[in-house]
Amino acid sequence: MVPGGHKKEWKSGTGWALAISAAALGALGVGWHQAVHSPLYSVRVVEVAFPSAQSGQALPLTVDQVREIAAVPVGGASLFSLNLRDIQARLLQEPWIRAVTVGKRFPSTLEIGVTFREAVGLWISPERTLRYVDGDGTVFGSLQMGKASDLPVFSSFPERELPRAAAFASGWQSAGLGRYAELAEVAWFADRGLRAVLLGKSSDSTPQHRWVLEMGQSFDEGLNARLEHLRQVLQYAAQRPLEVAGVRVTDDKKIVVKTGRGS
Repeated sequence: MVPGGHKKEWKSGTGWALAISAAALGALGVGWHQAVHSPLYSVRVVEVAFPSAQSGQALPLTVDQVREIAAVPVGGASLFSLNLRDIQARLLQEPWIRAVTVGKRFPSTLEIGVTFREAVGLWISPERTLRYVDGDGTVFGSLQMGKASDLPVFSSFPERELPRAAAFASGWQSAGLGRYAELAEVAWFADRGLRAVLLGKSSDSTPQHRWVLEMGQSFDEGLNARLEHLRQVLQYAAQRPLEVAGVRVTDDKKIVVKTGRGS
């Protein structure tokens, strides 16, 4: 066959290949369009889970409230075309929500995982409003009655110092000191440092009397060790029993206890 014939035959084969490819792509496009608009893949279920929540823990939002914030058009949108970033962004606008995961489970389920902020205190802002503070010292939301309102108040703390106050409040609970006294107020004084007002507890854990704890300027240096030492002191007082009227932790980590019977 002459060279020209070979060339013509090659062009003819390429043309067939291109035609077949175009047909395949067209069929794929039609199939995708049909799948996206098929009722089989319409969102029918929105599952909400709280993976980090502990059993019996009071949560700031219910499953139905999370679904309402997510605003997923159940029955009105395909799981294929659903924009997960938009849903995630809507959820993260809620102050109590710290992190969100969103995923699709075919054929018709959207999965939402929510991690909440854990409030450790209430901060009196410069505007004189009470706002929540989480364990990292981040300020979020405003006080809502019935939603984590039984928290210590952080007063006289500039916002930049709130991580220190939050660490103290979290450490208090972690050290088991809540068994002996509840934090009512945690205040900061430029000349004296941290000063806390506490509600002492009786043997049946009922709050009884107020007393004051003075931790000084460097209260968060070796905080865990200081709080553990303080726990041992309060445990000793509870076993006697001695009514604690005040406690001062000195800069050299000594603990001075004033009781109802004198120093």
